[in-house]
Amino acid sequence: MQGERKILFLQTKDAVIDEFEKADDCFSQGSWLPVMYGQGIVPTGHNPLHDLQNMDQITSGFDQIAGRWRQTVERMPAHDDFLKARGMGADAD
Repeated sequence: MQGERKILFLQTKDAVIDEFEKADDCFSQGSWLPVMYGQGIVPTGHNPLHDLQNMDQITSGFDQIAGRWRQTVERMPAHDDFLKARGMGADAD
């Protein structure tokens, strides 16, 4: 019954919102959309609350995340160097 309610809600409200995230759910809110797509149910709109978000703040946040990933990757050895340091790779006997 709960699954049917979610499908009906998605079809009538055209949005995936907090209704899809309860403590006893098997999926998080972000996972419900792929689940519905997998069942052939495609929303025709989006959650209007997203229109209220500040895109500059969101972009800045993603830029910060990308910068941290970039710094982390730059500190890592190249793949071949990593393998060679462990006696693996094309040059390993």
